[in-house]
Amino acid sequence: MDRLSVSQVYLLERYSPGMTTYSAVASVDAVRRACARKSSNGHAVRLMWSLVMPDDEALFLVIEAPDRDLIAGVCAEAGLTYDRATPALAVGDGTPC
Repeated sequence: MDRLSVSQVYLLERYSPGMTTYSAVASVDAVRRACARKSSNGHAVRLMWSLVMPDDEALFLVIEAPDRDLIAGVCAEAGLTYDRATPALAVGDGTPC
């Protein structure tokens, strides 16, 4: 078995009536840029992946960070509101499936 890593992440859920693919992608990009700025300032934060569900007007983000306060700061900087942030563990070997 290959060695697996475990990291603290948060699953962010955003449900927004009227959300379009364009607006969701713009939100993801804003969060990505906010994570990069925080990271360059010494904070351990990284956008791991996102999932846009246009038919359900939903956006899901998985952000690696040590605590919820850092997630809140990233989202505030990105101008993104979210409905829920659930702590979780990401498990993987660093390679895509």
